[in-house]
Amino acid sequence: MAARLAEMRRSGSERLVDLAFARHSPTKYGYRSFADAGGLIGDGPSVEISHRAAFCVAKILKGAKPADLPVEQPTKFELVINLKTAKALGLTIPQFGSQASLFEVGFEGLAFAA
Repeated sequence: MAARLAEMRRSGSERLVDLAFARHSPTKYGYRSFADAGGLIGDGPSVEISHRAAFCVAKILKGAKPADLPVEQPTKFELVINLKTAKALGLTIPQFGSQASLFEVGFEGLAFAA
């Protein structure tokens, strides 16, 4: 029973990561949190967009009309490669010479999770 309770407490991202890892499947996810949970690659919008959404919700709760609020899209993106998972899957991740090229194409940065 204790094992079942522990399984229920795990997040959905951890379950998906474990399933892919058990099948030795190098998988890319749409959010950084998956790479932080042990997935191989996570890329997508920076958490900044979530903070902006919270500001919009606060404005609505204070009486602003949703139709009057501007539409916002993410402007920063992240690419995270989990090197520990890559090594466990037998993958070699090439060294990137400079992060400058990533900034030019709109990435906020390249992070390596150990």
